[in-house]
Amino acid sequence: MKIRNFIPCLLFINIAITSYTAEALDFLGDLSQAIGEVSKSTGEIAKAVNDASKEKSPAPTPVAPSKVLPTGTGVPKEFQGKWVTNQNNCVGNPDSGVVDIEKNRFYGYEWSSDIKSTKSLGKKLEVVFTTASDGDESTDTSKQTWELNGASSSLSISDSTGGVEKYSRCSAAGSSVSTAPVSSILPISQINQKELPLNCSNLFLQKIVSTNHPNKEYNDSLVACKKIPSKSELTIVVLPLLTSATDAEVTVYDLDILVVKSNSGEVVSNLYKERALESNAMQIESIKIDTAAYVLNEKYRAFGVKISTYHRGGEEAGNEILSLYVTDGNSLLPILPNIETAFNTFDRMGGGCKDNQDVTRAISILNTKTDGYNNLMVNEKTTSSKDPVQEGDECKKGAVTKAGYTIKYDAQAKKYLVPEKIAGVYPSP
Repeated sequence: MKIRNFIPCLLFINIAITSYTAEALDFLGDLSQAIGEVSKSTGEIAKAVNDASKEKSPAPTPVAPSKVLPTGTGVPKEFQGKWVTNQNNCVGNPDSGVVDIEKNRFYGYEWSSDIKSTKSLGKKLEVVFTTASDGDESTDTSKQTWELNGASSSLSISDSTGGVEKYSRCSAAGSSVSTAPVSSILPISQINQKELPLNCSNLFLQKIVSTNHPNKEYNDSLVACKKIPSKSELTIVVLPLLTSATDAEVTVYDLDILVVKSNSGEVVSNLYKERALESNAMQIESIKIDTAAYVLNEKYRAFGVKISTYHRGGEEAGNEILSLYVTDGNSLLPILPNIETAFNTFDRMGGGCKDNQDVTRAISILNTKTDGYNNLMVNEKTTSSKDPVQEGDECKKGAVTKAGYTIKYDAQAKKYLVPEKIAGVYPSP
């Protein structure tokens, strides 16, 4: 075939190739444009998601705060006034369970508390206060939580140990329940069937005696009863129980010292000693409970029982003996027995100037220890004087001397050893 015959064929092939190439390029362009559109759409979707994630959630609907008590401004007015333990009197017997609350102070029978700070706990109030009791050498710092209930008609007071006491508001007439004497609420034959209505009342004591000493009588003029300020759910009771050894000249007592639950009288621990006290020429004048802060170590805080005696006649004399006790399980241990904290004599025979001696001793806690117990310091003050017996007698002024004694715990004896010079000489547990 001649070459000129191939020219049309070659031209057709060239046109075909050119046509297919153009179509391929158009396809690739369309593909690229599609990819671009997808990429744009993807970017818009990502932007939309990102913008949505940046949008803030709507703020929650604010809730009106509940009414709370003020902090640090003393006791609010709704707490102030007289309160009384249920079924007790607001007037009459001074130890009738009445608590009088003021803005910066509250008080009851034989104790008063100064409020140091208050803190709001919502509708409750945390109260920090110091308490001083009659005859105590120091004060206790405690914390309680107060809560009003029933349109402020009742008050609940709880302490750090979980104990709770409930009070009712005293009415304008002075009593929320009854003005009848405590002794007439129930006959003694029925008190075992009823809940105790009043801490340290005659009924409360009768309940304890009838439960624990059904065949014993006690001297109600000497009995001592007191709540523990730092643990108000517990009460200390000292019962002088008459014995068969009593006659016309000598009265002999057994002594039961008990720690009981304040709301029921149930015995937590006690110490019973037979023929502990004798009242003869030296008569027993009083028995008192001392709840000063006798902190002996991290485990034990002691309380004291003070027994006072006197003799009146030509030569008068009197003394006071203190013993300290600690609770150990259901036992009560005499950890410091028979220290004479007061002693005095006065001669009234005849005229002229007579010797008078007045000795007082006070216990303080030292920072040093022996056998794991804090050492004690006894500070003594002695006043010796010549006092006139009859008016017009001139006497010389007496002298004042001071002394100190360190008392240490003895692990073998399991008690503090008291020097003979300041030890009590009158029978005491």
